[in-house]
Amino acid sequence: MNWSIARGINNLGVIVGQSHLKGPSYGVPCGGSMISKAFIVSNQGNAGSQLLLDLTDLTDVFQNGTWYSAASQGWTLVNAERINDSNWIVATGVLSGASGTYAVLLTPR
Repeated sequence: MNWSIARGINNLGVIVGQSHLKGPSYGVPCGGSMISKAFIVSNQGNAGSQLLLDLTDLTDVFQNGTWYSAASQGWTLVNAERINDSNWIVATGVLSGASGTYAVLLTPR
């Protein structure tokens, strides 16, 4: 079963949180495993009409003087905990090849 939970909202009505989506089944009769994703969404417009956007897809990392997409560098953001009125987001992510979960701070550029 897919589900999501909102964890924070700022003064502009931007909401962040975590969603759990059933992943591909890969031929397993009971289905796939659950995948956690950090999301962002606006509460503007018609209720329920706004899509949850995957924060991993919207995030870049700065390395050695160059910007790269977070996903291309092995990052997956799994939870967005809070957002402030300047749109700074506190989140957690996992890095491919590393163990554990990391706290990250996302800032607009």
